[in-house]
Order: sequence, then structure tokens, then C-alpha cells
Amino acid sequence: MTINYIFRYRDLIANDTIRKHREIIQLRQACWWGWWQRPSEDLRRDVWSKLQSALKKGTVQIGLFDSDPGKKEGLIYVAALTDVIPPTETGAALGVPETDMELVPEYYRLTAFSSAWLKLNAIDEKPLPTEQFFRRYSYDNLPSLRGIADDDLKKYANKLVVDAAELRSMDTTIWEVRPAKQGDSSERILATSSRITSALAADPITLRTGRILHLSDIHLTQKEHRKQHRWKLIGEDSTTLHAKVLNALKKNDLVDIGLVVISGDLTYMASREEFYEAFRFVHALLGALRLGPEHLVVIPGNHDIAWSRKHGDVWKPDLPVDEIGNQPPEEYKTFYQRVFGHLPSTRLNMARRFVMPSGLVLDVGGLNTSALETGADWLTGMGRVADGAFSDVELTLGWSEPGPALRMLVLHHHVSAVEDVMPSSEHSKGFGMASDARQTLRKAASAGVQLVLHGHRHLPFLSVEQVYAGLDQDQSQWLLGRVSVVGAGSAGSTDVNDNSNYFNVFDITPARVGLTMFRARSPEQTRADFDPLTPWEAELSWKNGQLFLGDWERKRDERG
Repeated sequence: MTINYIFRYRDLIANDTIRKHREIIQLRQACWWGWWQRPSEDLRRDVWSKLQSALKKGTVQIGLFDSDPGKKEGLIYVAALTDVIPPTETGAALGVPETDMELVPEYYRLTAFSSAWLKLNAIDEKPLPTEQFFRRYSYDNLPSLRGIADDDLKKYANKLVVDAAELRSMDTTIWEVRPAKQGDSSERILATSSRITSALAADPITLRTGRILHLSDIHLTQKEHRKQHRWKLIGEDSTTLHAKVLNALKKNDLVDIGLVVISGDLTYMASREEFYEAFRFVHALLGALRLGPEHLVVIPGNHDIAWSRKHGDVWKPDLPVDEIGNQPPEEYKTFYQRVFGHLPSTRLNMARRFVMPSGLVLDVGGLNTSALETGADWLTGMGRVADGAFSDVELTLGWSEPGPALRMLVLHHHVSAVEDVMPSSEHSKGFGMASDARQTLRKAASAGVQLVLHGHRHLPFLSVEQVYAGLDQDQSQWLLGRVSVVGAGSAGSTDVNDNSNYFNVFDITPARVGLTMFRARSPEQTRADFDPLTPWEAELSWKNGQLFLGDWERKRDERG
């Protein structure tokens, strides 16, 4: 038995990918295995063409490589390939034939956002012993890889596959290999990553489109709080949040997302189990959209930071309310590091600079607004930005001077009144605006920020703030700026008005910013589809050396 192709996977969406595919093979004698292309990876047409040619002669043996870094030995399962569905010309997601749907595991059967498919009629129950693959096979026809210069790529020619870490370091999902030959190099090469390695960075990141998916207040839960999350969890059935969002994007021809923004409250109790579900959600969403972690901005919400119990859970008005401190909460820190591959900033902020295909630059600053100590029954949802947090973003992105970029600030807590009247039952708990809302708006306006995104109140929201300096201050310019504020509502909570969940999609061009809000109205015990509401747009123009975002109006082609 000889293996000439290795396909990469990881146990993130399903708890046991191999077992779930084997169960279908045992029941139906075959299964389809979806291929998720990496963001920087080409479609590998040469490999699919070779596989199609080889299949004309019979079954092809391939290896399935479990790239989980926690499994140091490197697990490779041998599988028998009988057919393939190669990528389309554009690489668009495609599904299997309708008659074969039951050959796809249920956890991704109805969210088939794979770029290609492998049909398998056997997968070995146990992986190959490591000594039967590593240092027994060598690389063959390695493709161009991000992070590896062409000259360095030549070093892989006639070189042994040394270990699992070497495979993991490469930004690819398919390897062509051959049995090792005498004289093949045994040098161990770990590819360097070209990804951003800091939470606060101004290195330009290319976006493939100017389309942004904005989610907030997902509230993934487990155990006794399970009813707080509307949707099924990944692996339970197909009515998961990520599946519903992806299906809505596909149905409305909006699947070509360039950037994902999550404005907090991924969890409900900030537990380790909930953050694991949050990681699986983010991984599944980015994978289906063919985006990498560099195309994600995420900040924590008040539910993502466990209550401080320094003063107990009893409200003592004579004690000061302090900031939590400079040590990131352990569970959020672990989640962030899993997603991005580097540590979060001390204050849990993010700064990113993106370049759109049009050449327009988008600066995004994410601020943690959950910096206060809170208890179970007091100030539970109170928000405040930590001292120095805005300065971190401003310095990183150079916002102290006017510039040609569209500047966006992402917060969890809202900085404008969202409701006509706040419910009296919540007056003592602090679920209102951030306590420093006006200060944050003034800093944003002074820094040329045009757009603020937020969550927290579980209501969709759109307004424009004319931001002025304080009347008690001696200012040469009273009008500091004009800021559009957009709330996403809650994508996942059951604690919402009219059983309605929401998410937003922005379409940004050099001429305008478009906004489409999606709503799923789910009567009790149901999980409805997301449908678009009235789309809006605001024109972009140049004034005094920087971009100016105009009034919001119904999108032109939607007006009567």
C-alpha cells in the first residue's frame, strides 16, 4: 500500500471526525468528505486532475492527517478514495448530488460550504503507526506556500516528511508525497508564519471584498443555562447559528465576506466549556467563508468576563468600583490564543488595518468595554473602557492625525440610547449605556472615527451622533465630528424582543457604505431562517483630508 496524497483536517467542528465518517461508511458503504480550502491556498487543480486520472484505474489510497497540535504523534488515517467532485472554476462552495446527501455527516450536511469533495468507501479505524509514515515518505511537487519564499521552497525537494509539526507549519491542506529514497534530505524545516502576531498591529491585511459580517451577543451556552442560546450547538443538528447565518448569506448572494466582526458576548457564563463552543463556532464560520483569523476582529462582552468576587456578590455602595486589572481573564485569554495564535493585549483591545480590493483602507479598533468589577446582582452589565485603552488603538493606527482611511470602532456596550425607555427592572443592574459613553464618543470623533459598531442591548440600532466638546471647556472647535452608530442586536440569545435575532452585513466601496440587517423571528421552540430587512446606505466623500460618512437613507434600488 502506497500513499501519494495527504489531506489535512482537524477535530474542531465534530468531536470525532473520523468516527462520524466511518459510521456512514458502515451504514451506507461510502461517505463524502468535504475539502475546506485555506484562505491563502489555491484550488490545487493539478492535484484534483491527477486524482481523477488515477481513479480511472481504480481505488486510490490517501492519508487523512489530524493536524491537532495536542496530538504530538501526528495521526494519519489511511482511506480508500473512489470518486472526487473537483473545485469549480471560481472555487465557489458546492455540494454533493442530492441523492448522496445522506453520505455526508449530519453536522455539516446542510451547510455544505466545501470547495471540493472526496468520496471514500473505507477509513482505517486506527491511524498509521508514526514510524510507517514519518521519515518513510518524502515531499513531491510542493505548491507555493504563504510564509515560504520560492528559494526556501526548493529545500523541500527530495526531503523526508520529518514529523507532524513540520506538516502543521505549512499553510496548506493537501500534500503530494512519495515513498522515501536513499539520499533524501532529513533536515527538519518549520515554515515561518506571515500572520499578524499581535493584538495591536497596523500591518496592512488584504481583504478579498469590502463586505463585513457583524455579529454580536451570540451567547453560546451549556448545561443549566442551555436555554439562553436559541440555536443548536455544532454537532447536535443542522440548525446551528453558523449554519443559519451561512445559509442566509448564500441565499442572498452575500457569501463573499471579506471580514468578520464580533462585538462581544460570545458566551453566557464565561466558562471553559462555553469558550470551547465559541472557538468551534468561530472556526466553523471562518472555515466556511474561507477566511483566516487575520480576517476577524473580536472583543469581549460583559458575559465573556467572569464576575469579580473581590467584594462578594452583595452590593456595598460605600466601596469604590475599580477596574478589574491588567491580567486578562484566563478563559478568554485561552479562547483568543486558540483563535489567533498569539496572546491578547493586556486590556483585551484589538487594532487592525485592512486594505480592500478598491484600495480603500479600513482601520478597525476594538475596545473592551467590560473593564469594571461586577457582581452577580450588582452592575452585572455595566460598561466602561479601561484607562489608556483608546490611546493604545489610537497610537497603533495613527489616529491622532487626519488620514484617508475609513475608521471604525468596535465596542460591546452601546454609546447612544438604544431604547425609548429602559425597563425599570434593570435600573440597578447597569444594563444601560457604557458609563463613559460620552467620553468614548468624544475621543472617537476627535480621532476621525466615522463608524461605531456595538451589541449589548439585543436590539438592532442605527443613529448618527453630532459630537460636541463639553460646554465648560475652552475649545477652538466645538464640533468634534460626526459618528454613525450601528447596533447588531443579538444573533443567538433567547432573551430578545419578539423572539427576534439579528446580524448585520456591511458593503463598503469608496463611494458609500451599505448596511443590511438580517432578522430571524422564531416563535417558541422553533429556529427560523434569517431574512434581510430594508437595506440602507450612506455616501462617503472627502472633506478636509479625510473621509466623511453622510446621512443614512434607504438603498436607492429599494426606494419606491
